[in-house]
Amino acid sequence: MAEKELLEEQLEKLEKTTVSNLDDWRSETLPIIVEIFGEKSSQYGQFNTVGWYSMQGHTSEHINEFKNCLKGFIKCVSLRQEKQQKSSHSNKHQNQIVINNNPNFSQSQSQHQTQSQNIEDIIKDEIPPSRMREIEEILKTEEPEKTKLEKVGDVLQKVGIGVTSSVLARIITSSMGIF
Repeated sequence: MAEKELLEEQLEKLEKTTVSNLDDWRSETLPIIVEIFGEKSSQYGQFNTVGWYSMQGHTSEHINEFKNCLKGFIKCVSLRQEKQQKSSHSNKHQNQIVINNNPNFSQSQSQHQTQSQNIEDIIKDEIPPSRMREIEEILKTEEPEKTKLEKVGDVLQKVGIGVTSSVLARIITSSMGIF
């Protein structure tokens, strides 16, 4: 199920939630927020602070705050998906541009671009978006290559051996032209 649909489903559940079972709904929804946005995201912080200051427990006002949070998160995810689609569409057009001065070079360059795109698609298909963002942030740092590799390895361990081995298997078979 896509991120947007998960959030919309939680919003529908919230519509049926009462003050007495709001804690159960929150406990179910929090891991979804973490998976989509990450524990260090502003969305997580916003969601996590709703009602924390209330000494009388949750109120109907908190339900409205959660609704507003989720509606904003859905918009955020929708915008991110639109950007990814535009970026993907743009990349497809860029991959189709070939200079015919040297046919061997052009063919090799085009194959390399397509292969790189396939690998990127494989990784994005398998690794959760929140973990991909962690990896991208690690790669953008000025740290030594060894430190980056260790940190990326830690993130991949969090993803799990099954997902990591699946990604690697798909990349290898894709690069060898098996698929």
